This record gives sequence, structure tokens and C-alpha cells, in this order.
Amino acid sequence: VTVSGALTDTGTAALLDLTGGTVSARTGLAISSATSQLVLNGPALGRTGGTFTVTDDLLSITAGGRLTDTGTGALLAFTGGTVNVGNGSGDQLFVVSGAGSQATLSGPLLSAAASALSFTGTALVEVSTGATLTDTAGARLVSLSGGTLTLGSAANAFLLNTSGTATLAGGLLDTTGTDITAAGDFVRALGGGRLVVLGSSAPLLSLTGGTYQFGATGNIYRLSGTATAVDPVSGLTLGTEEPIRAAGSLFEAVGATATTQRAIRLDTALLQASAPLLSLRANGGIASQLTTSTNAIDLTTRVRLNATAPVVALDGSRLTVTGGSLVNVAAGSYLGVTGNLLSVTNGSQLTVANGALLFAAGGSVVNISGALLSFGGTGSTVTVSNALCPCTVIGGIPVRLSGGALAANVSITNAIQNAAGNSVSIGANAAAIRVDGATTKVTISGQ
Repeated sequence: VTVSGALTDTGTAALLDLTGGTVSARTGLAISSATSQLVLNGPALGRTGGTFTVTDDLLSITAGGRLTDTGTGALLAFTGGTVNVGNGSGDQLFVVSGAGSQATLSGPLLSAAASALSFTGTALVEVSTGATLTDTAGARLVSLSGGTLTLGSAANAFLLNTSGTATLAGGLLDTTGTDITAAGDFVRALGGGRLVVLGSSAPLLSLTGGTYQFGATGNIYRLSGTATAVDPVSGLTLGTEEPIRAAGSLFEAVGATATTQRAIRLDTALLQASAPLLSLRANGGIASQLTTSTNAIDLTTRVRLNATAPVVALDGSRLTVTGGSLVNVAAGSYLGVTGNLLSVTNGSQLTVANGALLFAAGGSVVNISGALLSFGGTGSTVTVSNALCPCTVIGGIPVRLSGGALAANVSITNAIQNAAGNSVSIGANAAAIRVDGATTKVTISGQ
């Protein structure tokens, strides 16, 4: 269906209501000119059972087109069945692109229950080239229950690019018992693209149960900017673009199992965090598990991360880093934490192999007002193994100083708190912290 003028549907039923059978089309719904406007009070598409295949975009709003949905249900609603969207680069399940293009929703964008969703293309959801997406619903933009989601090798789940802006009243995604397979960056923001969440402290990604294979060569989040300015606090030249502004955790797992290369990568960007970036919680007796093959949180170049909560919080759950550091602060970046860097509680397990808990390098600055690691409850274990030593013990913590790093630039006090009933195992030749570079500074105040 192509909307080339103004079309209004005040009913609550789906504009396209398809049940059972096999349906194949090149595109689903296109709103593709400055004179194109679609106003709905219900879903654009409802689909139950059967097989539904679209080889290009499922719903596209381009060239100044406008979509408004005043209904509180999902714009795209699937129950059961199989949904296949896209066949190559440039295809999207939902895209708003181009100056003046806009989508305004009062309910979620996508809801799927017990459906097998498969996508090949650029992004499941894309907002780009000066377009805007506004969703005033308190629910997350996408909600999946059961079923599966498979993203092709080049596909992002959410893409914000070239000054596209999404403004939400809830988060991005919630799942319950869904299995997701993705090869690329799951959430990608670059080129001035922005996500702003207003009036909600809910996590942006909330995964309950299920198994999640995020990009083996990608990241759950990759957030990039280019603009910089001198930071008066650290004296460093740091990124000033804020790809995401939200009060909630970026990633929450509740009894879910996930693997990825990195959890969060920041490049020349600003991030203000008032909740843990990574929050892993048990669901009853089922622990959450996250495994990364390299640095879990990676501040790559001129990043400014200000956090007023633990950067990583584990509650009855497990986090394993198999080939890097838990937190990497590199190339003139700044990490400021008001409080503790890590919170490990109630029988959690944190394992870092072939890296450190914290690695600061390249003239970066780290200021932590609280502890490096704070325990809660009993039965938790933290294990660090690497061959980084010889080390200098500072504040009771083995620190590897390399690249001309100075012990005078490292201050550590009361780095591990509430250790009674818990265990910290640092290998005989292992460093808990690595500091590289003559101007790199690390302060852990232990307050």
C-alpha cells in the first residue's frame, strides 16, 4: 500500500488485517512524499499465523511523509506465524528517513507473540537523515513474547543515523522468553543520531528469560560522536555529542543468557548514567548470564562517561569476560563514578580472564569516589586471571604500570568493600588494575 495523499482511518481495527495462509509482497506500507499523511487510530498491520514475507521495507516513511497513530495498541502486531522482511542492504522493517519525515505513536511500534521474525537488511528500526520518531507510550518501543528474532549479518536492531532523533516515553525493547540471534551492533547511534527517553527510568533493553546471541564481532550498543571540547574537570578534550539520554539502565537481563563481543562501546561521545549500564538479575532461581569475548565496557577514544550508580551491577547472576578487561578507558577518555564502580551481590560470579577489572590507558583519567568493588550479601565470587605482572601493590590492589605509567598518578583507598562472606581471587601473576601511559591517572577514593 502506498499513501500519496492524506488518508485517515478512525477505526480501531488494523488498516491491514491478515490471518493465516501465505502472503508475499515487495513492500508493506509506504508513505513517501511531503504530501503523504496517514492518520490511524489502530494498528497499521495485524497478522495472525501463516507466513508473511516482504522483500523490501515493511513500513517506510520517507521524503517528508508523516504518520500519526493515536491508538494505544502496537502499530505492527503479530501473533504466531512466520514473518520474513528484507532481502539485502537498505531494507528495514520500519524506517523514518529524510528531512520532515516523522512518525508519532501513542502505543508501541511492534508487538509479537510466539512469532518467528527474520530480518535481512540494514535495520529492524531506523530513524535517519533528520527524521523524527516520537512515541508517547510508557511501554517499550518493541515488545516480544516467546518466539524468535533473527537479524542478518549486516543488520542493526535499532539504528539512529545522520541526525535522526527518536524520543520515547519508555525504553527500546522488552522480551519474555524470546531467543534472539544477531551478528552486528544491536543498538547503533552515529552521525548525530540520538535517542532520548523522557519521564521513565525503565531499562532501555530488558530481557527476561530466553537466549541471546548478540554480535560475535559487534556490540550490544555502539554509540559514536565526532564533536569535542575541552572538559574543565579533567582537562581532556572529550566528546560532547550525547547519542543516548536516558535515566534507565542500558541493558537489563532477568534470568536471561546472552553472549556478545562487547556489551557497550563508546566512541568520542558523552554518556550521563544514573543507573547501571549493565544490570544482571536472577529470576527466582534462574541466574542471568552475560559473556563477552573482549572488553565488556569499552571507552575507546575521547569518551566522557559520568555515572552516579555502579557501572556494572550483578544480583544473583554471572558475568564472564573471556578475552579483555571488564572496563576499558582508552585514548584520552574520562570515567567519573559517584559511588562504586562494580556491585556484586547475592551469590553472583564475576570472572575476568586475560584482562583486568579496570584498564586505563592513553592519558585517560578515572575518578571513582567509592570502591572498585562492593559486595552485598554473601556467596559471591570475583576471579581475575592474567599474566600482566610484575605489579605494584597500591592500596592493597595489584596494579600493572606500563608504558611509563607513574605510581604517583594512581591513588587507591578501600578498593574492596563488604568482603566478608564473599571471595576475591586474583591470580599470582595477575593485575586487578592496569594503568598504561605517563599521563594516565586513576583515583579510587573508597568513600
